[in-house]
Amino acid sequence: MAQKRFPNSMFGFDKGTVNTYIENLTRDYEEKLTAKDMEIEKLVMQLKNVNKKYEAIKLEEERILTEKEKISQALVSANEK
Repeated sequence: MAQKRFPNSMFGFDKGTVNTYIENLTRDYEEKLTAKDMEIEKLVMQLKNVNKKYEAIKLEEERILTEKEKISQALVSANEK
């Protein structure tokens, strides 16, 4: 955080200036937090999509391996005859 100098008033710092500064900091923080929350939400959705694709590919792999095994057994049976 950058150093901020506040103007002096009769009884210390000017309260209006300090309050405005704090409000600006709070608003900036909330905007950045909202942006990060949106980024996290986007990444969560991407992760869910990748996981769905992974599961679909995994099922397809299992189907192909099962089919391959059946074909291998059929070839072995055909060779034995």
